[in-house]
Amino acid sequence: MSSAQIRLGTHFCFQYAWNENELYLFKAAVAYAMRQYYFTENGQQVNFTPENVETCNVTERVSFFFRVTDPKAAASIIPKADVEAAIRLSRGHINSAFLLSNDTLEFVGILSTLAPPIEPPVQVWLIVFGVVMGFVACVGVSSHRQRVSGQEEKIKKG
Repeated sequence: MSSAQIRLGTHFCFQYAWNENELYLFKAAVAYAMRQYYFTENGQQVNFTPENVETCNVTERVSFFFRVTDPKAAASIIPKADVEAAIRLSRGHINSAFLLSNDTLEFVGILSTLAPPIEPPVQVWLIVFGVVMGFVACVGVSSHRQRVSGQEEKIKKG
């Protein structure tokens, strides 16, 4: 299958007026993604336009299929793998165009791009070790003072 499916999250559909203008914006965003993908990955300037993005089975719940045709040969369909890679590359731009997130704008079968996990500059075990050692040192100093003050009292009394 050379087409991809898109859905708006059901909790968002009732708040969003999807019409022909929104569909045009979506097509333009996908055309941008395709241009950017071919330029960054292949070094080619391919002039995709919104007319190269075809949609079908559009429902009221904002779910539809789309495919992208080659601007040089309208009968030629761009492979789904290239379309998915372009969507992944420009996912942030597409979400921003509609003020949506990966939770509300779903490209079926295209996983969202996750940011790499954040690694703290200091290891957690080192922080815990420092806290425990600090506590042990405080307890040790406190008990040493108590012993010293106890011995001084015995000397004064004795």
